[in-house]
Amino acid sequence: MDDKQFDFVIQGDFMFQILIQHFSLTKKQNQLLLRLTQGLSKQEILLDLDISESNYNYYVTQLRQLFRVNTTTQLVAIAFRSGYISNLESRLLSL
Repeated sequence: MDDKQFDFVIQGDFMFQILIQHFSLTKKQNQLLLRLTQGLSKQEILLDLDISESNYNYYVTQLRQLFRVNTTTQLVAIAFRSGYISNLESRLLSL
């Protein structure tokens, strides 16, 4: 990893943490993000959350825009690197 890539990773993690502090995700967004990080397929997520494909696309687009990433893979990577997922799992289990 060169210095520019490393800087992007650090800036991305920092940005993600700041966004989490300032934006409150809905329960559905949290649930969807958790399932994406678990590696579930789109079909599995649709069945598990009982949502339509258009709602799935809407929530994923919202999350990608909110966290300023271009792909779902980037969204998942930042969620893991920032430690957000372990915190999210704890919060969802307590609901």
